[in-house]
Amino acid sequence: MQRDTIVLYDTVTHFIRDTVPYYIVKRDTVIVNHHIPAIVDTAAILVDYFAIHYYTRTWQDSTVQITSEDAISENRFIDNRFTYKILRAQTVINNSVNEYTYNRYLYGGLSVPLNDPKSMSIDVIAAFPKLYIGAGYSPGLNSISVKAGVRIFQLRN
Repeated sequence: MQRDTIVLYDTVTHFIRDTVPYYIVKRDTVIVNHHIPAIVDTAAILVDYFAIHYYTRTWQDSTVQITSEDAISENRFIDNRFTYKILRAQTVINNSVNEYTYNRYLYGGLSVPLNDPKSMSIDVIAAFPKLYIGAGYSPGLNSISVKAGVRIFQLRN
């Protein structure tokens, strides 16, 4: 397996400045204005109370743009949409995995007896997971040999 991925963690805390109050779902504080005008247009107050008021707030920094859209009627939220857009390009790193398994090999070599160098042979061996087969030629003896064997035990990697 070939790994070329570098993992980098973002160590910067991104603070998005806003100029509108934060999004509040529950009623936190009620302030009652005790100064009521002498002339009150009740119809205008009811029209404004039952009207649907739309508020759009947008925050942005170098990495993300956030938009919150609220609809308020009868002093309560009736709809909310929260959307965001990532402004920074994202990097995707692919790891390439070598899918090939080599469990068959072809070897070539020499066999040289130390006490009789004339018995030297040139060998070719095909190795498999559980056995090997091969052939050899000895020019000094002008003979061909056949080789074969099985796996006795396996060493751990």
